[in-house]
Amino acid sequence: MNAIVQKIKNFPIWVKISAVLLLVFLLGLGAEYSFRLPAIRAAAVHGNGAAIDLSEAELSGGFVRKDGMIVLEGERGTVHVPLDGSYISDFVCSYRYDGLMNASVRIGTKNLYGESREKEAVERPDRNMSVLPESHIPVNGKADWAEITVTRDGLDEAGLSHMNFRDMTLEMTGFRTEVNTGINPYRLAFIWSVLLLLAGAVFARKFFFGRMETGFLVTALLLGTLLSVSLPANKIGWDEEVHFRQAFWLANYRQPVDVTQAVMNEFITGMDTWPYNQPGSRDEQNMLEDYLDTNARIVGGEHHWSTDLNWTTVTGYVGEGLFLKIGEILKLPFSALFRLGRLGNLYVYILVMALAIRITPVGKPILAFLGLMPESMFLAGVYSYDPTVTAFLCLFFAMLLRVWADPQRKMTWIWYAEMLLIFAWGCRIKAVYAPLLLMGLLIPKERFRSERERKIMRAGFVMATVLLMASFVLPVVFAPRDVGDTRGVETSEKGQMAYIFGQPLSYAVILAGNMIRTLPSYVLGEESLGQLGHPLPAAFPWIFYAGSLWMILTGNREDAETSGGRDEMERQNTARPGSESERQEDRRRYVEKPGAAEPAKRTPAGLLNGTDRIWMFLLIAGTAVLIWTSMYIAFTTPGNTYIDGVQGRYYLPLLFPLWLIMVPSFIRVRMSERVQQGITILISGGILAAVWFAQVYLSFCR
Repeated sequence: MNAIVQKIKNFPIWVKISAVLLLVFLLGLGAEYSFRLPAIRAAAVHGNGAAIDLSEAELSGGFVRKDGMIVLEGERGTVHVPLDGSYISDFVCSYRYDGLMNASVRIGTKNLYGESREKEAVERPDRNMSVLPESHIPVNGKADWAEITVTRDGLDEAGLSHMNFRDMTLEMTGFRTEVNTGINPYRLAFIWSVLLLLAGAVFARKFFFGRMETGFLVTALLLGTLLSVSLPANKIGWDEEVHFRQAFWLANYRQPVDVTQAVMNEFITGMDTWPYNQPGSRDEQNMLEDYLDTNARIVGGEHHWSTDLNWTTVTGYVGEGLFLKIGEILKLPFSALFRLGRLGNLYVYILVMALAIRITPVGKPILAFLGLMPESMFLAGVYSYDPTVTAFLCLFFAMLLRVWADPQRKMTWIWYAEMLLIFAWGCRIKAVYAPLLLMGLLIPKERFRSERERKIMRAGFVMATVLLMASFVLPVVFAPRDVGDTRGVETSEKGQMAYIFGQPLSYAVILAGNMIRTLPSYVLGEESLGQLGHPLPAAFPWIFYAGSLWMILTGNREDAETSGGRDEMERQNTARPGSESERQEDRRRYVEKPGAAEPAKRTPAGLLNGTDRIWMFLLIAGTAVLIWTSMYIAFTTPGNTYIDGVQGRYYLPLLFPLWLIMVPSFIRVRMSERVQQGITILISGGILAAVWFAQVYLSFCR
């Protein structure tokens, strides 16, 4: 046995890699075949499905038969369709309706006693897109009957109040069952991705876990790409239609394009892009793609389209715009073009976050964990400028901590200019985060090459903060508008400012109440880490709190390079002449070496003293106050005691520095760095994979 193992070890590396890849390939196909086996068996006996005559359906309530169709004429109706009890993949309902066909579907089967019971039926909402002619309800099991219930109230959409849905005719034109024996590409890609990550953890631990940024990069590329391409080619992210419009214009800057109405519909929120009505299966996704590829054209359309580019936010669309342009050059169909632009956003985010993880001298596990959370990856995988804000501010923090922590590094003008540019690149999009730049004032004076440079650079931090703040504060203070954000209800900047300045103490109480109420979920939980756009609330909320607590307690290790440099400085400070008070002052930022098993790995207690933490907390809290206040002024009805519009995703740029200052000073990490990094990647990657399966796959890809 030992001889065989030794012979395997002596194989060339390319042979080992090829063998692992082949094993992953075969295991993935085997797993996919096992998922498809019930459908294959059912198709061999009953065929690939069958049409059901409309006359077999039992009608109740407002449904009646008219001209060979089933028509809804009352306020509520139910259609009961008998099935033969065999295995089916989908139950399909064809219909004609100009609105959004919202229904409740129940699938019933016989229990172990051979009886069919109403309470044992599986019920699910079925919200359909306006551009699709039929609804595919995934069953993937045996079914004895299907029941569809529709109400006029359910067909109404409060967000589309300008549409008169009640006068629209709803006709059901046919029913059928389908047995799908083909490969599900989304599921197969998921299986392969998970197997590749596990293979890396088992066979390439040194490469995969040797550096945190490597594990993050591989995991994010595999699971992030899967997440992005699995989402429907439709508005699903927050304000995605606005971001897509801006990215599309950037891709066609100064070149107006002739687009069809279907493309114009993608630039607004309407029936075609209503975020709560998405394809509910891969068959519906295929139908949506066919519709877009046929009707959404960017050449030869009836609309000669162009728009003004918002230069304030243009830095957030570089990746999307570039990939959209590449897709246009390749003449990709619209659905592929739409997804390619999303991938441009994703890959910019992944590369910048990987660089931040590489640079930061402390908190690498925290940064990797935050970067891989489902909400972070979702935002990066759709059209949004939020990932640019988060990634570039994290890179700024990493550069700040690098010069802060390394006694061998001095603040150079090049490094200083890069820090300002990186911060401005992300913060210019949302200047509300400008106070975070003042963390540069906390850099120890020993890190500057001279007192003159220290004063100039600190003044630069202050001036840049003032300029960024002025870009969004001054217009509101000196020229408030009669109407705030049009997405809010009866908003008024003038009216809200009158309440704030007229009763500041009352507003302070309102602000504190709203911030405290949301604090756990926004700082540690599902609201900032697990939400997936409009239609998908966070799955497994508890897992985010557990993961956050683990990262805060253990994700504080400092890398060997800077900790080793500080050990050397400690020895020099001990040996050099001078008063005891001077030596104590030099030591105040450092802690004793915790162990001799490996190079010293300190917690942020060795980098951040109590004063540093207090000032960082005040800057973070002040930024959070600005976020809430901006939404109170622009998005909330004047006089309300609650604040609308604030979402957990707005806290993402704050969490890395906030979690660092939350690290208890008495915690010491004794496990090896590779083991810790492996645990971090497995936990964060596992959460992302579980959420993809429970939310994205089961919602859109079955």
